Order: sequence, then C-alpha cells, then structure tokens
Amino acid sequence: MTEKFQNDTKFAHETFDFLKKVLSAGEKQEDFQPRGPKSFSDGDWEYSCEWNGDITKFEGHEKILFKKEVVFTHDFLGGLILAR
Repeated sequence: MTEKFQNDTKFAHETFDFLKKVLSAGEKQEDFQPRGPKSFSDGDWEYSCEWNGDITKFEGHEKILFKKEVVFTHDFLGGLILAR
C-alpha cells in the first residue's frame, strides 16, 4: 500500500479484494501472464501490469488505482526452477 493508505486496514482489505478479482481475470491458458492481465477495471478501481520476459525468467511491476490515485504498487520477478 502507498504510504497514505498503510494504516487504513479497511481500505487495504478492499484493495486486496479487488486484487484477488484481478488475479482471477485474463487468459492464463493462452498467454503467459505472471500476475494479472495488462489492464483491468471495475468501477473506481483500475489495475495495470507490465512485465518483461517469459516463463523461464521474468520481472514486472503492477499498480492499483482508486479514483485515479495510486494506492498499491508491487514489483515482482520469477522464473522456472529446474531440478538437476
């Protein structure tokens, strides 16, 4: 959560309820999608996600806006781990 909203537990729960909805959206079966879709909106909520790479190695950044104000950001990275 951005600093302005870090102590607002109720708003944090609303934000993460929206994030759960986002992470269930998109077409993960057809295209590589490490988190949510590139964009998603629902009422006053907006989500965007950008990433580079593929399933073997990727990095990206996602953010959530509420009424056009950034309320949450997250950087991520990942990739395949192959057993030897």
